[in-house]
Amino acid sequence: MPQFTNKAITLRVQNNTGGTVNRLDIAFKIYEMNNFNGTNRIRFYTSADNITYTEQPSVQFISNNNAPGTITIQDPDGAGPLRGIEQGTTTTIRHANNANSAINVGDIITFDNTVAGMTQIRGLSGVVLSKTLNTTVVDINSTGFTAYTNGTGSGPSSPGGVFSLARWRTINRAISLASLSIYNGGFFYLRWYLD
Repeated sequence: MPQFTNKAITLRVQNNTGGTVNRLDIAFKIYEMNNFNGTNRIRFYTSADNITYTEQPSVQFISNNNAPGTITIQDPDGAGPLRGIEQGTTTTIRHANNANSAINVGDIITFDNTVAGMTQIRGLSGVVLSKTLNTTVVDINSTGFTAYTNGTGSGPSSPGGVFSLARWRTINRAISLASLSIYNGGFFYLRWYLD
């Protein structure tokens, strides 16, 4: 997946069709990980000479301002801490019914320092693969980790586990460029700019 260098990605396209290209249909995906508050914008530009670029505002993208934030999974019934964190090729968090209501499949959760015993999982992030009323399965291989002991949260149902959330989104963009004249062997330039 391309990464932005100096805030820009430039793609040079060469016409090898044997004739003149008068139209380009362009489609691309933007993958957003919304893991902090703030706004970014991706602008799209085109150029026939790699000198003068024309912005194409119809495919501009502005990211969401607000990250999902943090969630504390505690047992609302006061029966103790998290029910457990199970080791495996994926990691299963066991908790009270519906304690994961703010978490969606596809979210990324990061374990913070409230996890006792299974200290190797502190600071690790993984994608939520599935969830039920009382389990959340995360894509972290914890087979070699020590056993979970408990959390060290605060509040009436302490201890609990605090997790940072991030949300992935895939955004599709498409544009048709007409009235072009790219001769056989010639180049056309596409640029994405992050600001």
